[in-house]
Amino acid sequence: MNNPLVISRILNALNLTNFSTLVMVNAHIFKRRYFPPTFPDQSTLILNLDAKASFKPVYRLLSIIHPETHICQLAKNSTHDHEKWEVVPLSLLEMQNLVLDIPWALYVPASLDNSSLEKFGELVAHLRSPQGCPWDREQTHRSLRQNLLEESYEVLDALDSENADELREELGDLLLQIVLHAQIAQEDGEFNIANVVSAIYQKIVNRHPHVFGKIKVKNSEEVIHNWEVLKSKEKRAKGIHYYQSILEKVPTALPALALSMIYQKRAARVGFDWSEISPVIKKVHEELEELAGADTFIRREEELGDLLFAIVNLARWYDVDAESALRTTNQRFKRRFSYIEQKVQEENRKLHQLSLEEMDRLWDEAKGEGL
Repeated sequence: MNNPLVISRILNALNLTNFSTLVMVNAHIFKRRYFPPTFPDQSTLILNLDAKASFKPVYRLLSIIHPETHICQLAKNSTHDHEKWEVVPLSLLEMQNLVLDIPWALYVPASLDNSSLEKFGELVAHLRSPQGCPWDREQTHRSLRQNLLEESYEVLDALDSENADELREELGDLLLQIVLHAQIAQEDGEFNIANVVSAIYQKIVNRHPHVFGKIKVKNSEEVIHNWEVLKSKEKRAKGIHYYQSILEKVPTALPALALSMIYQKRAARVGFDWSEISPVIKKVHEELEELAGADTFIRREEELGDLLFAIVNLARWYDVDAESALRTTNQRFKRRFSYIEQKVQEENRKLHQLSLEEMDRLWDEAKGEGL
């Protein structure tokens, strides 16, 4: 059903004139996808729905980006001048179990404005234009460094809080930073957002030959090993023939706990690791004893660093992210201490007037409240 005349009749029957937001796709291609080929702010016309391109895989993809109550239009493609279009909610498509003797068409109007990367890229480019915002026009890669760091940490906070609404919002703030940097690079003639997406797309394909190629793997450990081998090949392809440490490109601006975790994970990939957890625990006790025996400030600082490094290694063995674990503990401490402050304020007292025993009692109360 790729006949231009048939498609023209469909468009006329639907009274579609705004082609800038219309995506036409063949159902046989659509059903094989894992991600929708359109965004909620784009209307979609799905052609060639038949017995081989059933409604269920089409519904599965559409339900990712549209609510189940979203109204669509379904019609047989015929040789008549007028198509008979049936108005159906998206949820009804999942229950369609028809024997389709001739191809059908499905029209899915847009359901959510301004939800595509294209629209967002236009918004950011507008902000940077002479008709845009003075502050946004002044920004450079360097001036936005702190913003990028702060937004990344706010995403981590949202992850720790397990709040989906906060995570959605913070991911949006982080996306703004990414698109801003891409827009600045485009203006400087360096690269654009399409280059960014294309490069990471190709990198992911290249590093997953067990998914997109013929390589066979038994488990995730083999995946990680292959990843390192492929990274080495990529370096040689770029002309990097000298030895480069596997720790070389880890950003040292990371928080110390996170940096320790990454160093240890990368070293473990190439075999620098114990075979069981008991010597890992033993190492923590050894470092604690060495710290207790340190008699100068410099030695205490060194031994405390070694102890923290050993604890991070223990966290890695327990499959716990040390940075996240400490952030969670910090948040828990803040909640419980704030509880103590609130109770003291309610009693018209000052914190320094409380004994340690009284503070401990209020701390236990906070724990009992689930804080």
